[in-house]
Amino acid sequence: MRAPSLVGTRVVGVLRDRSGPVVEDRFARTMTWLVPAGATAGWDAGLLGVQVLGRGLALLVPPADALDPRWSVVWWAIPPNAVCLTDSGVLLDALRGAR
Repeated sequence: MRAPSLVGTRVVGVLRDRSGPVVEDRFARTMTWLVPAGATAGWDAGLLGVQVLGRGLALLVPPADALDPRWSVVWWAIPPNAVCLTDSGVLLDALRGAR
């Protein structure tokens, strides 16, 4: 699930430690959460500029050590950790709360 960075920053603040890894692309000004496949089916397509990624769409994944935005265009805003995927229901609630 991809959102504009402005929205994504708010979502990170709401989710805190309930978020899995988040990829930020400073060039595209987006933040991307990894969720279970198919978990976003039925989400409102117009929800705060959210783009549900699926077949045919690419996701740039930075190296595991790309943790500093000063040196990378694509970096880990939240690095990989024990929580590999973000719960889609919790993420959707956070997106709604970020309005």
